Amino acid sequence: MSRGVRGPRSALTSFLEEKGITARHRRRQREALEAQIEQQAGTSASASSSSANVPVEIAEEEVEEETPEAETITMEVEEATSRRRSSGKKKAPEDDDDDDFLADIKSPSRNRAYSSGNGIEFCGQCRCRFMTNSSTKVTRAGKLCPACAEGKKTPKNAKPRKRKRANKLGKGTVFWDEDGVVPTLQDICIKIIGRYIDDVETLGDIGDYNMDKIAQIISKHRQLNNHTLKLFLDPIHQELSLYDCTKLDQTGLSGIAHFCPNLVSLSLNYCGRMNDDILKLYTTRFTQLKSLSLGGAFLITDQGFIAMLEALGPQLEKFCVEHTAKLSIQTVEVLSEKCPELREVRLVRCGKMDDLSLKPLEKLTKLEILDISYPGTSPTDDTLISILNHVGSNLTYLGVSDCQLLTDRFLLDGVRPCCPRLRELHIAGCSGISNSGVKELFTDWTLNEGFTGINLARCTTLDDEVLDAVIGHSKSALQYLNLNGLDELSEEGLTRFASAKCENLQELDLSWCRAVNDDIIGAFGQNCPALQSLKVWGCHRVTECALLPKQVKIIGRECDTL
Repeated sequence: MSRGVRGPRSALTSFLEEKGITARHRRRQREALEAQIEQQAGTSASASSSSANVPVEIAEEEVEEETPEAETITMEVEEATSRRRSSGKKKAPEDDDDDDFLADIKSPSRNRAYSSGNGIEFCGQCRCRFMTNSSTKVTRAGKLCPACAEGKKTPKNAKPRKRKRANKLGKGTVFWDEDGVVPTLQDICIKIIGRYIDDVETLGDIGDYNMDKIAQIISKHRQLNNHTLKLFLDPIHQELSLYDCTKLDQTGLSGIAHFCPNLVSLSLNYCGRMNDDILKLYTTRFTQLKSLSLGGAFLITDQGFIAMLEALGPQLEKFCVEHTAKLSIQTVEVLSEKCPELREVRLVRCGKMDDLSLKPLEKLTKLEILDISYPGTSPTDDTLISILNHVGSNLTYLGVSDCQLLTDRFLLDGVRPCCPRLRELHIAGCSGISNSGVKELFTDWTLNEGFTGINLARCTTLDDEVLDAVIGHSKSALQYLNLNGLDELSEEGLTRFASAKCENLQELDLSWCRAVNDDIIGAFGQNCPALQSLKVWGCHRVTECALLPKQVKIIGRECDTL
């Protein structure tokens, strides 16, 4: 049928013909190689691997005599090995010409993988990858990995092993801002609203709790401005908390008074643009206000505070001011005279607070929460002992952090005899308080039922004896404990603490306690079932091997932050 008419020719076909590579040569070489492999399969199983590879080498030498191109012959020998893997299939007719040769050529990378020297192969029995060498065993199925060649692999029909039940304790998941649990549909919707808050026209009736969640989300992302503020303003609201008012100008802050006149509780944080005029507007509009919290209101003077306190008078029950430098003794005197019903007073980071400014607080006999942390000038023992003698009987919370002039006398003559109902004590950074004073405070204090929160951060002289006294007194009630920077704590003391089984402990800060290690962390995870948050900043001995329940957020682990 041939009339000298030929079809299209590829560049590869022309190249193979130039090198003298034809199907006839290839078939002869393949038959010789298969004969050698059959001979090898009949040899004894105890023969060495080097002797098992001799026929292959002989076959390669014979091929080299037939064709001058050593590289081409090597490729053909490897292709013959590839065809043996599919020996169960029907062979193609022998009259095929170029297509029979090209069928086994996959890609240039295949030639490199199947080269005669060291390379990467797939085992003909278990199909795993392995590195070939001169001692690799070759069978009809292909080259075998060392494990299959020695018969160490498990047969395919063997029964699978039973999987061990997973340990309840994992390695502990690192968490910075997320809770690490599957969120509810409600939480997902709230997060989506917070993400696209600029496109939301109204929130509708979603409840105060969900409204507060959305306020926290958009404040965290600095999205609270005059436009988004309107979503939270409604005359029916009685409580409003805005956590970042940085982008609210005086117009936005004034709008709160106009659109929410029925507020009972107002909390504004980072409200640096608020001034006396806005505070006076709040005084006239918020006729039912009982709770006021302002953070960062550094523009408000004594005149603004005094006008508000005189107007609200006895109805005010909570007054909290943080980060202000203009609040002085004049405001504190009016506060103690005009607002006798106050139950919570927080004057935190107020630059003008000192002994003289704090003295008028003695008149607030109904106080339950008192926080005067980080004052401009530290008060002395005599001033605070005098205050506690008047208001200490009802106190449940006392914060005197960074009052560095306080000594053991404040604890033993003020806190212990005057505060039997105290549940939270914050003395972080009080460098004048010694190890013996704290130990004596918690030893045999039968009038006090136990503390739910204790902050001993940066009291660097405290050691294991204090920790033993704290746990002995408040083990069953303790929910929060801050031991940040207590470098004197030893591994033995922390181990005793971890083994004490504080069943209600939820938050624990062990940052910069150098003795903390994986075993101690694991003991806390086992013995504190309510534990939710664990801080380990600066604890270089804590690794990813620490075993913790999944619900525990471990914060500040070095291996997770690098």
